Amino acid sequence: MADTATIKSWLRLLLCEHVGPVAFAILLARFKTAEEALRHLPECARNGGLKKEVHLATQKQADEQLSLAEKAGARILLSIDSDYPHLLKQIDAAPPVLFTRGNIALLNKKSLAVVGTRNASLNGRNLAKKLAFDLAKSGLNIVSGMARGIDAAAHIGALAAGGATTAVLGTAVDEIYPFENKELYQNLCQNGCVVSEFPFKTPLAPGNFP
Repeated sequence: MADTATIKSWLRLLLCEHVGPVAFAILLARFKTAEEALRHLPECARNGGLKKEVHLATQKQADEQLSLAEKAGARILLSIDSDYPHLLKQIDAAPPVLFTRGNIALLNKKSLAVVGTRNASLNGRNLAKKLAFDLAKSGLNIVSGMARGIDAAAHIGALAAGGATTAVLGTAVDEIYPFENKELYQNLCQNGCVVSEFPFKTPLAPGNFP
């Protein structure tokens, strides 16, 4: 696990405007550390043609993220941590930071995604539960998005089997959406894993859910 100073510098770089996963990876590859990348970010932005000044995230913002993580009982994973999902790390736009609650060992367990419509029929939800139940019994970690409909049914089926299940959220890791899944969320935090790439206090946005 990275030290606190490294986590803070990664959080600051993550929170900077115009720094998405790809830009983050490029900056880190070039400057080796997030702290050094922060020093050079304004210059890089100007050289890249950005007209307005880049506002760097502050130490206070990073401290707030750490405080909120502690309050939520969450762990912050950097892509350099051994617990970070190995397969996720292989994609070009891998999130540099993950916010997690629950059993993070599941993130590197053999997994299978079960996702589907939010407006599922009763038969559809029952089928998803049965499928997830059987797959979890066989030792797979069932991954879904905790949305209403098929996603929730898949998590419920896996939990009923006493198996592993992970929810990947389109919100911050401490935000329950939809709120009707509050009990499911709490169950996942206790008996599974909940993970998000979005920092605490990220506004709810439709574009975050795909």
